[in-house]
Amino acid sequence: MVERPISALFHGWAGVGKTAIGISAFWDWEKKQPIREGRLILIGQEDNDAFGVPEEYIRRFHWTPSNPYGFVGKLNEYLMACVRAAEKPGAPEVFVLDGWSEWQATMLAAYEETKGGTDSFAKYGEAKKLFMAAIQLLNKRLLHAYVIATARSEVREESETSKMWVPSVAGWAKTNIGNYYDLVVYVDAAAGKVTLPDGKVVTGTHHRYHFTP
Repeated sequence: MVERPISALFHGWAGVGKTAIGISAFWDWEKKQPIREGRLILIGQEDNDAFGVPEEYIRRFHWTPSNPYGFVGKLNEYLMACVRAAEKPGAPEVFVLDGWSEWQATMLAAYEETKGGTDSFAKYGEAKKLFMAAIQLLNKRLLHAYVIATARSEVREESETSKMWVPSVAGWAKTNIGNYYDLVVYVDAAAGKVTLPDGKVVTGTHHRYHFTP
């Protein structure tokens, strides 16, 4: 149980290390072993075998044609069970949700599949309701754990000469998701010089973390 947990949302393009930095809160990449009890929650098609995290630390919630909304209810049931067990010995101290963009895209696809129609107000009203149910459960204080989430990024034009990268979610969540996290971080990567343990300098990748004010 974590006495003073924090929450963080990392957003950026595919492959920049959003999920990897989240997993590192409970997994030692070099030793390939946990440093504390943690769970990686994968939504929809979010997956990456290259992480090498054992299945026992992963929980998967997929969309299925026979029950499009099923993953939403199963995720909430899992989180409620985690809340009930939060103060018990051995409860996870880290939860990594990967990720909100996939959650919303999958949820909206489920809405189209089951309800259809052209009423955008109803569709995004449903999205807000289900988002609120999930994020209230994915609460650092209820879970007594570090809560880390990812999202893809999109550009929001500030002016003709200014751009801002924001989490790629739609509707009400677009301007409100950041309010539920202590830290909101845009992640990108660029080529740069890297010094190896033997002192050799090579060209590698710099992962950059931009904290949103």
